Amino acid sequence: MTMINKVFVVSDLHFGGYNSVKNPFPLISFFNDDNRFNDSIIVIAGDLLDSWTQTCNRKPPSYEDMIKNSMVWNQIINRAKKTPTWFINGNHDMDLDLTELGVEDIIQVDPKDLCLDIIQNRLYIDHGNCVDLFNVKPKPRPCDDPILQYPLGYYKTRLNHTKKTIPMQKDHFVNVAKYNVIQMIYDLKSKNEKITNDFLSEISQMLIEGFKNDIKIQFNVDDINKVKCKMNDDTELGYGDILESFGDFVNRFYIDNLLPSLSKDQQSDKFIYDNFANSIDVVQTGGLFWYSQSIFDLYGADKIIFGHTHMNQLNVGQNFVYANSGCWCVNPVGPNVTNIEINLDENKVLSRNETISFNI
Repeated sequence: MTMINKVFVVSDLHFGGYNSVKNPFPLISFFNDDNRFNDSIIVIAGDLLDSWTQTCNRKPPSYEDMIKNSMVWNQIINRAKKTPTWFINGNHDMDLDLTELGVEDIIQVDPKDLCLDIIQNRLYIDHGNCVDLFNVKPKPRPCDDPILQYPLGYYKTRLNHTKKTIPMQKDHFVNVAKYNVIQMIYDLKSKNEKITNDFLSEISQMLIEGFKNDIKIQFNVDDINKVKCKMNDDTELGYGDILESFGDFVNRFYIDNLLPSLSKDQQSDKFIYDNFANSIDVVQTGGLFWYSQSIFDLYGADKIIFGHTHMNQLNVGQNFVYANSGCWCVNPVGPNVTNIEINLDENKVLSRNETISFNI
């Protein structure tokens, strides 16, 4: 491949989900513009398709059904035939294999490989759920519990779309529990006490109890197993059984996902409490800017792009530029129809109407 000079990053289109964009024409126009993509590549940074935003009482559609007769999907495929295009899985399409859909022109890639092998350490792009407590992809462990093939956020998202009048951001008891957990982490920091397994178990139970209380109130039930989640294979899971399976989900996240994602410096006592607290709710704590320092430390990339939060952002750190690609879906808390444009030759990052030039 010739030298890459310009990169377009889009994310969070959420095709097939209930919050998928209702007006396809801005997307069609964007991907149809040949002049825009001269000498460029495109990276789709996750949540292209959406198997999560479905109600609990119906079987989720297949990925094949999600793209059937989609004008936008066809336009993206046509663009990929002309412009080199890569795809990184997000949490809403974490089990998506594009080759199973017969897609040959969009290349699925790991963020590390994209950074090191394709863009030569100049740019790091990921969806961003890798350090999100509720939405991180489960790490394989010896486990015979099929519930744990998805993170807790999957089941929470489907509940929220069953009760459409209560957005995810308004879950009262879960949000109170998150706030209390974050305060407990900072209390440990102030006392210079270590994060222990007992502490991780305690805050797991606090978050799960908050989840239980929200379900009981929203669905007016005493026994939350009466609230079922219908899965792809037509089985139905009661929410009591689901939450029972997640008894140590904070411990799993902290050991399997958060610590391995952070650089040595970011794992130190100086930073770990703040990083852990930020991972409890990456939207409410201001996005993923905090995580970019680890990416810079680990890979040397000074241009770092995430999606996931639906919050279009452009921030300058001490030694890197962080951008968030926002979303292209129906989104009540942030701007729609956004993308990130990176000019590697000129060291410019463009987002909506804002441009940052830098020479770090």
